[in-house]
Amino acid sequence: MKSKLGIILVLLCAVSFYIYDQKDIKKTKQLEKETLISGKIVDIANDEPIQGASIAIQGTNPQSLSNANGEYAIMARKDQELVFRHAQYKSITIDAKDAKTIKMEATNPDDVKRIQDNFEKTE
Repeated sequence: MKSKLGIILVLLCAVSFYIYDQKDIKKTKQLEKETLISGKIVDIANDEPIQGASIAIQGTNPQSLSNANGEYAIMARKDQELVFRHAQYKSITIDAKDAKTIKMEATNPDDVKRIQDNFEKTE
């Protein structure tokens, strides 16, 4: 009886270690899928680079900003969605796997002028 109980305990331990190991492998694989996604953000009307656009994974806080050349880079999985925002442009959400050259459309031109005028007044 004691030997059967011992065998059952050993089997239970082996199964629990196997299950724990599988969870760890799955977590590691998810981290491995995260890659550097990079590209360029430009104005849809004139292909001029957009500086200062924020880039975030959908549902998170911004993690990156575009530079003076409109270039950006962010760590994300290809199955995630990226959100691009700028005060003078309409926000856009794109699958990370498709995020190479992002073309953002300006908001209403009157709004853009008002924003620029307010910005110049604060300087």
